[in-house]
Parts: sequence; structure tokens; C-alpha cells
Amino acid sequence: MSKIHYFQRYSQKENVVTNNTLLLFSRLYNDSPSRFEDFINSLLASDMAALEVGLRFRQQEGNKSGSSIPDGSIIQKGMKVLIETKLYDNNDSKQLLRHLDGFNNEDTQVMLLVNATETGQQFDSKVHRLVGEYNQEHNKRIEFCSVTFKEIIDALDDVLFEYDVEL
Repeated sequence: MSKIHYFQRYSQKENVVTNNTLLLFSRLYNDSPSRFEDFINSLLASDMAALEVGLRFRQQEGNKSGSSIPDGSIIQKGMKVLIETKLYDNNDSKQLLRHLDGFNNEDTQVMLLVNATETGQQFDSKVHRLVGEYNQEHNKRIEFCSVTFKEIIDALDDVLFEYDVEL
């Protein structure tokens, strides 16, 4: 039941909203991976490394040692973004920390909290501290970011054009 669907099979409001949000993200990505990349990076914290979404085509790019220069390459950077949705300001730092075990060895690891309202500075600071401690203990590079549905809509408005009526 983990696939997103137009006609989702969930009864809890939070899961319905998450499905619809992921469906929106998926539609934008299918329309334009480069616009999805701009969109997702606009949601993430400005001090985070930018996510590279999709394939990268390179030509004449040498290896690290400089001993070889292949004519071309097709690369996709490993990344994982885990999303937790909250509708009623019922944020739970312990739940977020349990989600961190869902990361493996991806190059980019992001825990994204999507909220109906802004999270407080105190909560964000606490989660950043706890994620930092987790990273130290488990040798990870997980980033935490919190956004609102309004920020998602605003970021989407920034990458869409008037004629994008399909989206």
C-alpha cells in the first residue's frame, strides 16, 4: 500500500494529505525534473547542499585521480527524502528520530517535516540537536527541514508558469 494513488486507500486524514502532496510532487517531477529540482531545493533550508534530482549527462569529465577521462557519463546521485506530515500541530520529535533509521548510505539524506502551521523555534532547535546527535552516533549526514503547506504552494507557484494548466 506504499504506492501513491489518485484514489488513495487511506482513511486517516494525515495519510490522505500526504498521498495528495506526494501526488503533486510526482506530477511536477514527471512534467519537468529540472523544475522539480528547483522546487524541492526552494523548500529546503538554505544552508543545506542542493539536491540533484534525476540524471546528469557529462562529457569529458576526468576521474578524481586524473588518470582517465571517459568520453561521457550518465550519473544519478543517491538521495532519499523521508517525509512526515502533521495536520494538527502534534509534532513528535521521538517519532521523527525513529524515522531516521530509514536512511541507508545515500549521498543526500533529508528528513522533511510538512506541517499545516509553522513549527516553533524551540521545536526546530530540539530536532536539529537530536538529529545532530543521531548523525554523530551513526556516522550519518541527515539534514532536517520543516516546511508548511503554504510554503509548498508558494514554492510551486514560483516554478510554474501561467500556461501550466495541467498542474
